[in-house]
Amino acid sequence: MARPKSLLLIPRIDRHHQRSYVNIGTRKILLGPIDSELSRARFEHVARRWVEMGRPREKAAVDFLRDEIAAISGNPDGACPEQTEDRPSRAHPPMQTDLRKDTYIIGSPSAPDRVKIGNSFDPNERIKQLQTGSPVPLVIIERIPGLVEQILHDRFEKLRIWPGYEWFYRQGALERWLGNLQFELKLFGVPQDREIKNFCRHVVAERELDAAGI
Repeated sequence: MARPKSLLLIPRIDRHHQRSYVNIGTRKILLGPIDSELSRARFEHVARRWVEMGRPREKAAVDFLRDEIAAISGNPDGACPEQTEDRPSRAHPPMQTDLRKDTYIIGSPSAPDRVKIGNSFDPNERIKQLQTGSPVPLVIIERIPGLVEQILHDRFEKLRIWPGYEWFYRQGALERWLGNLQFELKLFGVPQDREIKNFCRHVVAERELDAAGI
């Protein structure tokens, strides 16, 4: 019989490195030195916010909580291997800054193994244009605020179906990223992907100011 998932978070101790931490799913959040006020304050914040968020266990939620405790109390002392980037950072072209455009992911129920990653001022209108030349029905899987298409193209280049085109195989790293993305957009409104989240937040904020006439 599978063990039931705990409804409570339990602070743990790493005596070798003299620090405390908490596990959520398979991820670890470093709290700080053992028995310190910093560790206790961070644990109380993480435990409260985790319950408020519905006790999620996805990577995106854990990264979000890490960012929150770093923002409210500064970076923890000492590095935690589980908190490092999942892959080395790479140089990318500068972010394209047309704040009116969104990045879209389009797919088809008739061909679930592939997706199109593109950009448009109006993805709903764009899918109508694409549909006129497509023999299968197309749907918008996700819509990301901001123009981050090129970063995603670079990241998933090995999954590109045809050189120079925007269609990619929906498998491996891309399938995992899409799974996280759907959770992130539903819960936070913007991706929590470290390469693009700050830019997407900026886009959303600028649009809100523009809508308010500020």
